[in-house]
Amino acid sequence: MRKRIYLILLFVSCFVFGQEIDITLPKSYGNKISFSNQFITPLFNVYLNKNGKVRFENIDLSIEQLGDSIHKYVNKLDPINRISLIIQIYADKDTYYSNVEKVKSQMTKALALRAMYRTGIVEDINSGIMVRLNGTSLDSDYKLLESMKEINQNMGVGQDSIFEMIDNLYELKFNKAKAILKSYKYKKMKIYSNKKLIINGEKYNLNDMQKIFKELKNVDFIITYLNPKMTYDIYLKNLALLKKVFKENNIFLPIIEISRDLEKIMKKRKQEI
Repeated sequence: MRKRIYLILLFVSCFVFGQEIDITLPKSYGNKISFSNQFITPLFNVYLNKNGKVRFENIDLSIEQLGDSIHKYVNKLDPINRISLIIQIYADKDTYYSNVEKVKSQMTKALALRAMYRTGIVEDINSGIMVRLNGTSLDSDYKLLESMKEINQNMGVGQDSIFEMIDNLYELKFNKAKAILKSYKYKKMKIYSNKKLIINGEKYNLNDMQKIFKELKNVDFIITYLNPKMTYDIYLKNLALLKKVFKENNIFLPIIEISRDLEKIMKKRKQEI
C-alpha cells in the first residue's frame, strides 16, 4: 500500500510542476525504468525549463544554489535511504545541454550521484534513463569529498581505479589520471548531432547503431566529449540509442563524460587523454 501511495503522490507532483514550468521532455527511444517492489526508492525532482530556469522540490532557485539545496535535503534522509536515492531530471528537450551539465555538476557537489533522465511524457513515471554521475566535478566541495573518502576507508570500502581516474581529472591531477589510463582500453567519442557521432576522429551515422556497437563493444569504457551548442534533445537521443543497442547485446555501456569546462581547461593546459 505504501508503494502505491508513494507512486500516486509522485505522479501528481510531476504533473503539476511539469505543467507550471512548461517542460517538453525528450523521447525515450524505448528506454524504460522499473522500480523494485521490495522497498521504496527516495526520489527528488529537479525541473529545468527551456531557458535554463531551475526548480527543486517546489522551490525556484539558480543552478548555482542547487547543490547546497540538494545536500540539505539529502541530509534529512535516513543514511540507509541515502544509498538508494535517485534524483529525477525533468529537463526540456530544447534547453542547451550545457544547462543540464551544470545541474549534474551541482548534483555531484551534493554527492547525489544516481540520476534519472525523465523522457516521454511527464505523467509516465516508467519512461527514463538511469545514469551514474561522476563522483567529482569542478564544483565539488573537496572537504566533503575527503570526509566521505575517509568514512569509506574506515568502513573498508575501496575505490575503483576508474573512479579514482575520474577524480584525478576533475581535481586537475592529469599525470595521475594518465597513469591509470595506461591500464585500460578505451575510445574517445564526441556527441556531435542528432544524426552523427564521432569515435576517435571518425564520423558514424546514428542510423547504423550496429556498426557503432561493433566499434565500441570491446573497450573498458568510453570517454565522451560534448558539442557545446547542442540541445539536450540531441544528447538524449545519442545516449538513448547507445544504451539501447548495448542492452540488446547484454553489455553495460561504460561512459565517462568530460564536461565542457574541464575540456576547456585541458585544452588551455595542452593536456590530452
